[in-house]
Amino acid sequence: MLCLSGEIRSVLDDDILMCRYSGDTFILYLNNIDYEDGIITTVEKVFDIFRKAHEDIYLTISMGIALVPKNGIQYDFLLKNADIAMYEAKMNGKNKFKFFSDEMGKKVIKEYTLQKELRTSLEKNEIYVMFQPKVLLEDYTVCGFEALARWKNEKFGEVSPAKFIPLAEESKMIVPIGTFVLEEVCKKIRYLSSNGYSNFKIAVNLSEVQFQEEIVVSDLKRLIKKYHISTRHLEVEITESMFMKSFESNLKVLEEIKKMGITIALDDFGTGYSSLSYLTKLPIDVLKIDRSFIIDLCLNPKEKCMVENIVRLSHQLGIEVVAEGVEEEEQAEYLKAISCDFVQGYYFSNPKSFDEILNIIGKKL
Repeated sequence: MLCLSGEIRSVLDDDILMCRYSGDTFILYLNNIDYEDGIITTVEKVFDIFRKAHEDIYLTISMGIALVPKNGIQYDFLLKNADIAMYEAKMNGKNKFKFFSDEMGKKVIKEYTLQKELRTSLEKNEIYVMFQPKVLLEDYTVCGFEALARWKNEKFGEVSPAKFIPLAEESKMIVPIGTFVLEEVCKKIRYLSSNGYSNFKIAVNLSEVQFQEEIVVSDLKRLIKKYHISTRHLEVEITESMFMKSFESNLKVLEEIKKMGITIALDDFGTGYSSLSYLTKLPIDVLKIDRSFIIDLCLNPKEKCMVENIVRLSHQLGIEVVAEGVEEEEQAEYLKAISCDFVQGYYFSNPKSFDEILNIIGKKL
């Protein structure tokens, strides 16, 4: 860090103040400079350092810029706005810089408010569970469901999962929310089992944060015992991205889950970097082909070839296959023809409440 700061200092004009704020965060104060054009010239000098080839080291930088008086006068206010712009730069990829704008400020305020609301969502009973049917392609009967967390907030109404799930993971609210969903699923499994339903599974999505907090196994054991359910009705869904940073520790958790007799599904297959290797390294029972492979399935011969070979390889490894995002009859028929086991998607059904799934479980769609 000392060497890097020295390199940055060496390319700056003498009248530019540079100080270390915290960790790997630095502040540059530029005075008496032509607004955007002059600032960009300085920024490019700094970026050139990070573009150099450093042996065995790959460095990236994100910069946020706040202007006086356009974006404020007080130091704390300017620093906050520069930080917002830096965060926006990070979200847009590596080695980027952004000027602060009012739109950024509004976006951050909304996200902050959403996150604040999310923290009280469980105690306000705003989180609920919907169930996406899983259909057996052999005869088009509903044989299971994927449990999906939903959030209806009093201020924002229905909040998209694409919005609140990342916020929940960032704030670690995904841990209590995940436990809530898991308990709801165990309750429903108990109800179904007690009312004569026997051939079904309900899947629950697990996040990397839940694995990191190391409570997944204890939660599963506690709830299975509490509701006296058979683990043959329970499935957990993971993504390959969960194993890119902490493979060994997360694998141990997964093996513990496997020992309990719970089905393990690898979700969003094909969206990561090392998909094929995970088929042999992870103790999975089910593979879920990501919807991105299904969208143009009947229009693109390459997609057909890819999906057909994924199904064939999975079956050779003793893994069942689910195709996600099926929205057309032609897609379903093709998947059936290549012996894909199950499908999910709006062609068959949108996510439903528990009361609604009681009318379709075990029936043909």
